[in-house]
Amino acid sequence: CKPKPSGAIDAVYSKNQNWDVYKYSATVTKSLPSYGCDKFQAKQLGTGHKTPEICAAAALADPACTGNEIMFAPVYNYAWGCRCCKPKPSGAIDAVYSKNQNWDVYKYSATVTKSLPSYGCDKFQAKQLGTGHKTPEICAAAALADPACTGNEIMFAPVYNYAWGCRCCKPKPSG
Repeated sequence: CKPKPSGAIDAVYSKNQNWDVYKYSATVTKSLPSYGCDKFQAKQLGTGHKTPEICAAAALADPACTGNEIMFAPVYNYAWGCRCCKPKPSGAIDAVYSKNQNWDVYKYSATVTKSLPSYGCDKFQAKQLGTGHKTPEICAAAALADPACTGNEIMFAPVYNYAWGCRCCKPKPSG
């Protein structure tokens, strides 16, 4: 990727060869209404996730969630919480998933794209997310799961991540 031309970008972002800015987004789609993945559930993620989108963000950020599905109970979420599924075993739907009108299964994925090499969002940084996120994808998953991260960008320093960590950006100001 070549850096975008300076000018308006430099008014908003900070030029720094050690940082890269990445755009991220999550996609969550209801795939099996009235089913659950309890036969191959990976982890109960808690009751604090009020929507399937927030549950999927938590699954993306949790290393125990190795599949690409969650089960979410819209009516009973306050008690049952949301859960991530292991990778789907082979077999017919009714042999693999459990029929339950209170659960829905959702597929989820994240997209992370380097948008500004050698720039950072220091001027509108929202939060330092820590040094435990070893890749931009893991950093983006942490940003999706953190309510302080209200934008759709992170800044990641591949060489200095061990010390600087990854950071999420506030929504990009105009400029």
